[in-house]
Order: sequence, then structure tokens, then C-alpha cells
Amino acid sequence: MRPKPIVDLLESVKVQTLYPDEILVIDGSRNDETQLALQSSSYLNLQYFKVEEQYRGLTKQRNFGISKVENDIDIVCF
Repeated sequence: MRPKPIVDLLESVKVQTLYPDEILVIDGSRNDETQLALQSSSYLNLQYFKVEEQYRGLTKQRNFGISKVENDIDIVCF
């Protein structure tokens, strides 16, 4: 439920020298504000997942995200 900070973060990633092969946003929000904010811009390699109640919470959302990472990815950052 913090769409502005995630968009600010992704905007800073756009100008990095080395762009990530994959960016996953695991959204535990109870509204659609983050999803709407992400739809208003284009980010390469971005996958968005809105999780249901049973996957909300820091650890659960991280575990959910790890389950969605491509098999050939060597480094994961949170």
C-alpha cells in the first residue's frame, strides 16, 4: 500500500548501468493502488503479483516471490 515509493524505486532502477534480468513485485495491498501505479509506466522485465490474504506478510510474501523467480536467476535481492 505504498505505490509512490515502489514507482520511485523502479524509476531509479531504469537508469542503472546494469538492469535486472527480472523484477518481481509481490503486492500484499488490500487495494489496487500499486497495480494501477505500475500500469501507468513501462518497466522491462517486471512481473506483478497481487497476493491473497494467506500470502500477506513480509516472510510469506518473500517466500511467494522466491517461488516465482526464474530457475536461471543466481541473485535475489529484497
